[in-house]
Amino acid sequence: MCDQVRKTDGQPPTLKSVDTILAHFAADPDWDGENSIAGGRPRALTPEQEKEIKKILVRDVGKFVVTARHVKKKLVELLVGWGLERLCRLVVRYLVRYLVRYLVRYLVRYLMRYLVLSISI
Repeated sequence: MCDQVRKTDGQPPTLKSVDTILAHFAADPDWDGENSIAGGRPRALTPEQEKEIKKILVRDVGKFVVTARHVKKKLVELLVGWGLERLCRLVVRYLVRYLVRYLVRYLVRYLMRYLVLSISI
């Protein structure tokens, strides 16, 4: 059996793997040889988006430092989700900085007025 069957890479299978396949087929005669647990998680991208990413990689490799961030900037559909998250972080960061600056300025002015009034009295 090992001499007649070849794996996808061209090498003969081990005896243990042949025994496992024969046992599986004996348990379920309708089994067609597919691994039911294979596949992993569902794809997040459509085939069109994958083709677009490949085009971006072929076009930009060697010209730019191609990272996930670079690809997301070039592929508008991916940028939408990533951009909103980043935009929210930037807005919150800006508001915190602005409020801190405003409060510091307000407190400094208030203290200066209070000190000037208390000194002049």
